Amino acid sequence: MVAKNRNKVSPIMLTAFANFSGGLMLYIISFFTEDWFIKTYTAEFYVAWIWLAFIPAAGFSIWYSLLKKPEIKVSELNMWKFIVPVAGVVLSWLLVPGEYPDLYSILGIFIITVALLILQKQPNEK
Repeated sequence: MVAKNRNKVSPIMLTAFANFSGGLMLYIISFFTEDWFIKTYTAEFYVAWIWLAFIPAAGFSIWYSLLKKPEIKVSELNMWKFIVPVAGVVLSWLLVPGEYPDLYSILGIFIITVALLILQKQPNEK
């Protein structure tokens, strides 16, 4: 939708609408599926909550902004989605106690990195 209507759709508004409507649907569903009670949370919880809300919103806004550019092909941009699991694995090694790299994870990251580099290499024009 964004690639076809490059100059008509605001990436920020599209991201805001998607996040708001998804959150609203979850909120409505929670009325029927969850017990309601008041609970206090720590400041650490709220910092993590804001961080986890900001990162996807920023990522989608950047994604949609890139899709608006006519020189960027959707197929080329989609290749970079493979960075998401790599970033998740590396962040878990850094932030989660007891998480350490193993041979399969390192091999997987290596294969993804090599594949992205090969796919990004521009063919020689004749």
